[in-house]
Amino acid sequence: MRDADDSVMTRRLLDIVDDIDRGVIVVRPIPGESDRETFALSVLYALGKHVDQKAAFSLRGLCWWFAETWLAGHRITTAVVDRAHTLSRGLLEDLIAMARRAGTDVWLLDASPRSTAAMTRLADEVLDMPEYLSKLAALEPKSATRGHEPDRLQILDIHLPDTGFLSFRADCARQLSADVFTQVDAAWRETFDAMFGWKERGYRVLREAHPGVDDIGLPHLASKLSVDLADLIFSAHNQSTALLRIRATQAALFHDGLVLHHEPAAATVMARELHYPVNGTALQLLSRAVSPSLAFWALDYMINPIMSVPLRYRPAEMFPGTDPEGLFLTTQYGQISVPPGARPILRAHLYDWTRRPDDFPQNSGREARRRDYERGEKIHLLAPFPQRSRAGVDIRRHRSYLPALGSEWMRQRGLTLSRIEDLAPRRPMTAGTADA
Repeated sequence: MRDADDSVMTRRLLDIVDDIDRGVIVVRPIPGESDRETFALSVLYALGKHVDQKAAFSLRGLCWWFAETWLAGHRITTAVVDRAHTLSRGLLEDLIAMARRAGTDVWLLDASPRSTAAMTRLADEVLDMPEYLSKLAALEPKSATRGHEPDRLQILDIHLPDTGFLSFRADCARQLSADVFTQVDAAWRETFDAMFGWKERGYRVLREAHPGVDDIGLPHLASKLSVDLADLIFSAHNQSTALLRIRATQAALFHDGLVLHHEPAAATVMARELHYPVNGTALQLLSRAVSPSLAFWALDYMINPIMSVPLRYRPAEMFPGTDPEGLFLTTQYGQISVPPGARPILRAHLYDWTRRPDDFPQNSGREARRRDYERGEKIHLLAPFPQRSRAGVDIRRHRSYLPALGSEWMRQRGLTLSRIEDLAPRRPMTAGTADA
């Protein structure tokens, strides 16, 4: 694209165009950059990744690959390189090849008074400014919820009654208008129908996950329930929908002879909001992570109830059956819906694992630098969030480790699972029965 006057209007249009939700980023390199790793930092910065000098030194030889994985993860369709005429031809050729692998078109903004022969040879098409940028600015944001129907409560700014599940629907009918209650009740019934008969399905999944184990009890069932609750909560678009789904689940489980008790006052301070930790602040923190595997590890820790590792280094894993769209996270006990803002993390992690270049062997110096960087950054990334303990369970005993974690995740949110018969008052023992 030609902008021979280097006009102020072009700068304004670039600010409008630069929108990662539209699939468009503007790369603003340092004029005269010739080093590929330094230029990769400019691409990462355009993708919202901030790398300080110390981290940049640790990631030497990795930033170019990370830039490619995040282009694919965010599904960037267009990358505009501002003042591309200041960069070397070899650097621009490398960028075009890398972006092509990630499915991104590159537009070079030539703001020189007279276009060079190198820029002309690189370009497939020469466009005048600012017409094309105006077209990019008119693009609609990408649908963040593709693959999911919007919640019925997504468009409703309402406050639901903070009452128990036994009186929840009656209180909604009394406090809400007729139209709003109709929508609320329909959403309640949808979750209730989905969770009705859950106990039998839960035991079936647990038997498949632990073949040959006969003593599958309530702790295992609580662990399976925590995964399903995480799916219900993290796929909700607001706090009201999450609360409604909890109340409907409580009613459905009651038919199975189970009591899911919800006591918000007993939850940790930050987890009293059911969406936590997948809220705006947490996602912003994750979105700044440069390493896709590091971001994936932190996301897995935040939304997966049966994943709890102390703040020490553990290489990120590639789960079998990971969704290419990033819509859900696969666990041992089922799938968990991933919030729209976190889906690029799963897509970038999948790209990282399936398309990693051949010069990334596990014992290479480049991979060692990557591990060292991630080992240090994980502590800082997860420090603001409450840590899940092992609840005194031996980590080596696999069968008891997972259930304890599921219960811990629920306790953080003030949730406990019990059988109805365990809550019934026991008949007091009389002297006659004692003698007998």
